Amino acid sequence: MFGSGPPTRPADPATLPVVAAPPPARPAAPPQPPRGLLRAAELGDAWPFTVPEGVVSCVGRDGLGFAIFTAPDGTRYALNGAAKSRDVMSRLNLHDVAPIWRSNPDVPGLKVNIGPAIDAALKLCTM
Repeated sequence: MFGSGPPTRPADPATLPVVAAPPPARPAAPPQPPRGLLRAAELGDAWPFTVPEGVVSCVGRDGLGFAIFTAPDGTRYALNGAAKSRDVMSRLNLHDVAPIWRSNPDVPGLKVNIGPAIDAALKLCTM
């Protein structure tokens, strides 16, 4: 029942224990970009894709292997001839890069050079 018993007084602040405040939190370190991140903003007109950025990777070693581009939506594309074999595309769940390979605005019927993206991917096979 409420109101029964002697009334309580607030505690005297001088008798309360001292509790140290926790140290201020350190700001979190900014997240590191993924290894192999490529961005259109950094390559300008040389950017070979229709998506603004993506991550290149390589399945292989010693600079040899399957060059792969992962778009922002998570779709993985085969970049080089080795990765474009039907068996490899099926096994690694890769798609043909043609739908996101940008047309060359200066030469009708041709695409922007994809070689630098393939080179960036294959360099990761040596790491």
